[in-house]
Amino acid sequence: MIAKDYVLSIDKSPYLVTGALLVKPGAKLTMNAGTVVWFRSLGLIVKGQLEILGTRDDPVRLSSLGASSWKGVFLDSSSENNKISYCNISGAEYGFRASKSTVSIQNCQFQDNVWGIVMEESRGEITGSLVRTSVKSGIAARKARLLIKDSVITENSSGGFLLENSK
Repeated sequence: MIAKDYVLSIDKSPYLVTGALLVKPGAKLTMNAGTVVWFRSLGLIVKGQLEILGTRDDPVRLSSLGASSWKGVFLDSSSENNKISYCNISGAEYGFRASKSTVSIQNCQFQDNVWGIVMEESRGEITGSLVRTSVKSGIAARKARLLIKDSVITENSSGGFLLENSK
């Protein structure tokens, strides 16, 4: 559990998360360039703020350890402006999921997840990203407001977009 601002860096990478990693309201989790985080089963739940600050040469990588899948990254009622840049997320049930939150996703790759990106009652801007080979939809949104530009959503088994009451 993260109750105050915390930084994950390449120096101590890779990190192994065996349960759920919870970022409490008022706390910020920052992942610096090159950080690798492996999840054994659950995932990352953010009720505070999330900043993933990868670079083109050193993206942040979040994935499962071994053959088992993990739940993914979940923004849950985060009132902060969350930012995800140059991050590769794979092997999750939800590559990225947001409920009642705001996020900017730039230059990220979501591959081999059950759902690529799911937005519920949230606002999101997705630019320069790739969402591919999801078992379900690449991007699903319900009562959400999305801006998607310069991105590729392809090879998702149930289609690229699933939108319900979304703009």
